[in-house]
This record gives sequence, C-alpha cells and structure tokens, in this order.
Amino acid sequence: MVCTVRLKPSRTWYLLYGIFLLYIFDIVFEFYLIVLLNNLTKVMATDDSWKTQHFRQSVVAKIDEAIQVSGMPTTKNSMEMENHVFQKAKTKEEYLGFVARLILHLREMNSKKDAAGNAPGTAGTNNQGMPDLIGALQTLSELSL
Repeated sequence: MVCTVRLKPSRTWYLLYGIFLLYIFDIVFEFYLIVLLNNLTKVMATDDSWKTQHFRQSVVAKIDEAIQVSGMPTTKNSMEMENHVFQKAKTKEEYLGFVARLILHLREMNSKKDAAGNAPGTAGTNNQGMPDLIGALQTLSELSL
C-alpha cells in the first residue's frame, strides 16, 4: 500500500513565490524600457523632418504671420530670416529654439512699438527705423553657443 502525503503550502511559500514573480516582472519591465528608450533615441537621432522643404515652409509662414501681426517693416523677409536660422542650427531642437526666439523678438518689438510709439533710431532698429532682426538673431545664436 502506497501512502501519499499532501503538503499544504505555507504563507511563507506564497510570499516568496510572489516576491519571485515581482522580481521577474521587474527584470522584464526594465528590459522593455531599455529597448523602448533605444528605439526612441534612434528615431529622434534620425528625425530630419525639420530639414524638409514642407516643414521649413510652414516655419516661414509662422515667421511671416508674426511680422504681419507686429505691423513693423523689416530689413529682411521671412524666408531670409528662416534661412539664416536654418544655416545656424545643427539640430531640430536648436532650430526650433532659434525660431521661437525670433518670433518672441518680433512680439517684443511690437509691444515696444505700442508702448513707446514707433520712434526711429531706437535700440534694435537700423538707420531707417526698421528692426534689425538678423542682428538680433546673430546675437541670440552667439549666446546659445
């Protein structure tokens, strides 16, 4: 006659088993995160969409809109400004940062114009009373280097 004994697992056994499963889950989750971050880094590193003509044209339109809203005559048109920014930028982040600064500068010029009137010869203007936006861009790009 064969006698079989059934052992009932203790609470400690369940606790250890649960800790083991959490540990395995943690390892798998960390591996997944590493793979995900590597893929995101590759996508971001190879994202050259900011260099396409379509993307650049949309930026030109935004700059042009900011110029029109400011109502101020400028020495350069929006295409020349965008091209200057594009030539200075090495990355998408840098490019977008320069564009954002340019648009902010245009808005500041507009608020200064509204506050003080359009007085020729003030700071940030050339000898014809037009804002020197390319000069401002050069200063901003030198500051970020």
